Amino acid sequence: MVKAADPRRVARSVALQSLFASDVCGRPWGDDQARRPSPDYDWLDEDIDRTAMEFADRLHRGVSVHRQRLDGLIGQFAPAWPVTQLPIVDRNILRIAIFELLHNPATPPKAAIDEAVELAKVFGSDSSARFVNGVLGSVMTSLESGELVAAGPAPDGNKLGADEADVEEGSSFIEDLNADSLDLVELIMAFEEEFSTEESPLEIPDEDAGSIATVSDAVAYLKGRGIDDD
Repeated sequence: MVKAADPRRVARSVALQSLFASDVCGRPWGDDQARRPSPDYDWLDEDIDRTAMEFADRLHRGVSVHRQRLDGLIGQFAPAWPVTQLPIVDRNILRIAIFELLHNPATPPKAAIDEAVELAKVFGSDSSARFVNGVLGSVMTSLESGELVAAGPAPDGNKLGADEADVEEGSSFIEDLNADSLDLVELIMAFEEEFSTEESPLEIPDEDAGSIATVSDAVAYLKGRGIDDD
């Protein structure tokens, strides 16, 4: 059961439990799972605020997409413990917190670390909170020194990272954004967030997301859904 008043704290708790379930059930972390993971929240035994659920889903997807790099960083900053041998709770708390530190500038770094420590106190063992705090402290030191650089947020759905005059017809997002394939996932998520309204949320199905490979594709898709991208 999730018990917390702050929607973002609730979201982190939900995301942690869904990621824990993915690990326990041995669900694959392959490209398809990372591209459009669809966590099952049927286990929730209470109603969760929509804002919290959206943030929980974003955390789950973000960790899924960036899991390989996140695990690499965990291994770098906790070298005494192979990631696969860490308690499942601990490694997923670290995945969420490091994802927030690198990809969610809306969350102050201290808040991301404090929230991770609180999760460790609730869901982890007696030593989890100290361990999580130590690893994230090292990550934060590396960020402050410039050794580790935050990747920044997902691109805004209306600001694709390139001036319209610089975008060639049929060019790919990777060329336009100087991005990698993982950024395409976040771009799809950004479209959903940017063009959703309370009355009409935008959900891009897997089969549609797979067809969006160029700027022209995205514009045509939005217009086909009756969405004004101006």
